[in-house]
Amino acid sequence: MYREILNLPGVFAFAKNRHGKYTFASEAYAEAANIDSPQQIVGLTDYDMPWRQQAPELLADDKLVWSGHPITNQIETIPLSNRIVKVTTSKAICESKQWIIGVAHEISDPQSSSFTIDKEKQVITLGPPFQNTQLNRKEVDTLSLILNGLEAVEIAKKLGLSVKGIEHRTKIIKQKLKCENKKDLPTLCLKHNLSSLVNCKIDW
Repeated sequence: MYREILNLPGVFAFAKNRHGKYTFASEAYAEAANIDSPQQIVGLTDYDMPWRQQAPELLADDKLVWSGHPITNQIETIPLSNRIVKVTTSKAICESKQWIIGVAHEISDPQSSSFTIDKEKQVITLGPPFQNTQLNRKEVDTLSLILNGLEAVEIAKKLGLSVKGIEHRTKIIKQKLKCENKKDLPTLCLKHNLSSLVNCKIDW
């Protein structure tokens, strides 16, 4: 059955053994991982992927599946090589009980603000709702902490900066996102799917 799944265009399909190593993957899955071919994924683990920081959670899910509890349509936020996507993932043990087979589909949200990650320049380019403006790594880190509910004093302590420095950076972020009030940032980011920055660490 998995051979048929692999041939479907745009399907993020994969299989892993009990050691968490990939045994096969679809073309779309290899492309998402920024790997030239599915064959090159064989033998790798989630720690070798762009989403390596989420590997412990993903492997914990695998362990749950191996214990006899399949996962169906679980929503996940995954960092790829140049963007962050939201997917629904299903996992189950194959009939031979030798592998876990997983299939993921990207969720498209018409209200989402697509954004891309440039690791070389260390910037995120936001989508059309923000005129494709850019946030640098420092601004992304600050915005993430704001969305986590931290105040300027707490953010300054966490990032090793002065409170005035954080307030200035917050002002720039508000200007770029066309947001007058700091308290409105969470709502704005939720509307345009930027709140995924909170749940997903970017592997710069």
